Amino acid sequence: LLDLVAIATIADMVPLTGENRALAHFGLIVLRQSPRPGIIALCHVLKLDQTRVATEDIAFSIGPRLNAASRMAHGSQAYRLLTTTDPAEAAALAEVLEGNNHARRASVDTVLDDVEMMISSQPAGGEILVCGGPSWPLGVLGLAASRLAERYHCRVFLWAKNGRGEIKGSCRADGSVNVVDLMRAVGDFFINFGGHTSAGGFSLAADRLGELPERLTTA
Repeated sequence: LLDLVAIATIADMVPLTGENRALAHFGLIVLRQSPRPGIIALCHVLKLDQTRVATEDIAFSIGPRLNAASRMAHGSQAYRLLTTTDPAEAAALAEVLEGNNHARRASVDTVLDDVEMMISSQPAGGEILVCGGPSWPLGVLGLAASRLAERYHCRVFLWAKNGRGEIKGSCRADGSVNVVDLMRAVGDFFINFGGHTSAGGFSLAADRLGELPERLTTA
């Protein structure tokens, strides 16, 4: 299972030190000769030489395709790709994941364009950026928020609505402020929230959405 361990460890962006470094090192050795049809098919679609797959290939090519399944469709697609023993099914699933990844990129670009339009008439600067769109895909909010946090060097909170009309969101920061502590300081405003220093998620009642910017600013 070390081939899958390598993918999981590297794609999760954990520090490659200590035990993680050992798992990634030996996992890559196994991955480069893995007989799994899904890995073979994915490398083929990505035009990667499986015998020379490196950490960067997992972080920037393989990982994003596997993650695109849950962002744009359902995580079971990635699971099936990695567990199937049928080369034909693996080839078809690899193409599906590649299509999901293209859709993911387009969705992120759409969200970024929408945000740019929303803030174009607002004064520049500010420590917190709060934007949302009811129809934005929930699965790409974190990716878009990361891009915006890097671009504007601020804390970014993006929201959308799920199928039940509830507000769901993702937040990102540059590490200078713990976003979980920030949400905790707001009090019982959120239905739930969680994450770590630079990344988190939240949900809140739709009728309280208008309060979100002020609550975060005054926390």
